[in-house]
Amino acid sequence: MASFFLRITAIGSQHYRSVVSLAAYRAGERLQDRRLQETFNHSNRTDVVHKEILLPDTARAAGADWALQREELWNQAQSVERLRRARYAHEWMLALPHELHPEARLALARRYATALVNRYGSAVDLAVHTPRPESDPRNHHAHLLVSTRQVEGDGFGAKTDLNRQWEDLKAHGQPSTIKQWHGLRALWVEHANEALAAAGRDERLSLARKDEFGIAIPSKPGWSRKVEGLVRAGQPSFVADAELQRYAFELKRRALALQALEQEQTLTRLRAGAANALHTAPTTAPSVAAPRPADEDSPTDFAGWLQWRARQTLEAGAGAEAQARAALAAWQQQREQTPTQAGTEAPAPAPTAAADVGL
Repeated sequence: MASFFLRITAIGSQHYRSVVSLAAYRAGERLQDRRLQETFNHSNRTDVVHKEILLPDTARAAGADWALQREELWNQAQSVERLRRARYAHEWMLALPHELHPEARLALARRYATALVNRYGSAVDLAVHTPRPESDPRNHHAHLLVSTRQVEGDGFGAKTDLNRQWEDLKAHGQPSTIKQWHGLRALWVEHANEALAAAGRDERLSLARKDEFGIAIPSKPGWSRKVEGLVRAGQPSFVADAELQRYAFELKRRALALQALEQEQTLTRLRAGAANALHTAPTTAPSVAAPRPADEDSPTDFAGWLQWRARQTLEAGAGAEAQARAALAAWQQQREQTPTQAGTEAPAPAPTAAADVGL
């Protein structure tokens, strides 16, 4: 299964000093922030394989060529917001399927960026990165810096649906921001799977938290940027340790579940094989015993059998009692006819039902 990763981050003044700095870093360029009077130079980056700014067709027709200049675009995005806790953009980070060729990965990223442009009418600053030498060689990803306002001919216009208040969205019949995010995640999965299918690959992305066997897929460990800085600096972090322990526990639980599933499948195969052997084994005519003659009062049902069994038990007890009484009478008669004399052997003791009759 291909790796699914999509993260949407709000870029605002509360956590970022400058959106121009972020755009320069993502694109690997040298840009100047006119508000801070600072220049950010990241032109030495070698992992940026593609960078591009996409605009809606209506904005291009209105003469919004100014937005194609990265420095002008994000400086205006900052200057148009007046609030203290203003939000300048949203950043999409997408994991591109490493199974695709570079051209197919670029086409996939451009297709999704174009869908965002057409959906919201905003500007999308696309940057495609390749894995760094020290990172995972499968870490092909893309950064999409999306403006929070629609692009017009002479500047930015109204807020996009992704950045409007819930009351405003509800009044215009639009879905909430959370529902929009879920829809955008599903759209990325759809586009990525179509690209994989077009490339003849069997891998697929999925939003499901379970695999094809119904076993939960552990979520990868993650933490904030501050914790990430501590980890990279080699400093201890309780948050990172707890997250890694959680991930290790979920991996172990998944391994046990897979082992149980494998044993269950093996048992199912053995049962199926045994049933098949019974059906396919050669049949031989069983030996039929000669029927016993039936008694006159032999039972024909279960209730009759119970009555017959009780009658047999009573008859056996009556016969044993009659034998015991006859033995006792014969002993008494023998004793009366043969009196005991001195020096002669005494007659045998009286029989008991247990000793002589076997009761």
